Amino acid sequence: MSGRRAFLALAGLGLAYWGARSVVPSAWARYGPLPDVTSAGMPDGFQKLESEAQLSGGFANPLIGLGETPSKPQPLDDAALCQALFAGSDGRLTLSYFTDYNCPYCRVLGRDLKTLATQRSQEMVLRYHELPLLGPGSVIGAKAALAARKQGQYDQMHRLLNTGVVRINQAYVEKIGQEIGLDLGKLRADMEGPSVTRSLATSQAAAERFAVIGTPFLLIGRTAVYGRIKPELLDRLASLELARRAPDTCA
Repeated sequence: MSGRRAFLALAGLGLAYWGARSVVPSAWARYGPLPDVTSAGMPDGFQKLESEAQLSGGFANPLIGLGETPSKPQPLDDAALCQALFAGSDGRLTLSYFTDYNCPYCRVLGRDLKTLATQRSQEMVLRYHELPLLGPGSVIGAKAALAARKQGQYDQMHRLLNTGVVRINQAYVEKIGQEIGLDLGKLRADMEGPSVTRSLATSQAAAERFAVIGTPFLLIGRTAVYGRIKPELLDRLASLELARRAPDTCA
């Protein structure tokens, strides 16, 4: 009988543990034990979070459609990687966010990141890296956002591409462009121009240093997070990174 009671007690503790995680996930993310981190497979000075995150897989070459012969971008060495991630951060913690407009988890994490970066703007800065892995529509959206940046309207294009419910295509991005007052001829030209091509290639090369195969992918300073995590854990990790890190600067 005592053995049965012991078994039932252990079973009850197990159910309570998993119940706490499922019933109050926000509290668990804020106050529960942190996921493990490891530097295995990471560039020098970086670590990754071993978490149960939500990820949209993808294997497409984001340079498809940018030229007649899509090719793998040149690898980034440590110095070039640092510049791609941290240049111009003014010593603040950099949230380097790799995203795809067809990735549902990216939309949720993107909102959480925007809120965090706005609330703590003196401490951290949010940087977007277009990583279109989920098909031709993703590539069109990424090119349109980067081209809109050249007309000072990246934020507007990015926001509207993340709130629409239709499949992204050229007609759709031009409709958005017209709504936000872009020069559509310049938008079309810039989408196929060398600046957009370089930006996409740099983001892909940076992602490859971390063996990224899906989105969202996030670097909180020098801690890599694969997939969407809860905002409470996001805030907690940012605070820990701020406490442990040196400023995000490049030699």
